[in-house]
Amino acid sequence: MNDTHRALKFIPLALARQSRADLYPSVTGTASSNRSGNRSATTNSHSATASWELDLWGKLRHTLEENRASAQASEAELANITLSAQSTLAQDYFQLRVMDQQLALYQQSITAYERYVRIIGIKYQAGSEGRDRRRQSGLLS
Repeated sequence: MNDTHRALKFIPLALARQSRADLYPSVTGTASSNRSGNRSATTNSHSATASWELDLWGKLRHTLEENRASAQASEAELANITLSAQSTLAQDYFQLRVMDQQLALYQQSITAYERYVRIIGIKYQAGSEGRDRRRQSGLLS
């Protein structure tokens, strides 16, 4: 599986995970400290923020379900594209093998006909074949 396939597979999954994260509380915090030249002048400050969106009407849960369904659809589409490409490759391979066999058969036919013509020519020169047989072989018009 190449990088493009991986990206196409993981983008919808990442969206679904992000939607799932929206269901949980969010906490952020900051801290800072300032100290001036003498030891007695130190300033510390801390802050924290917590937030949580109550999913009263199911908006977040529906968004999560939509993103999961989208991820599944994208994964199925990627599998379909992969299978289609593999099918085309297999069909082309078998068509190539059939053409190789036809080419080999044509080559055998040409070799056999050339041999036949050569034998008829030799027999004609030896006098054991008539002109009619030579005409049938295509040596005479």
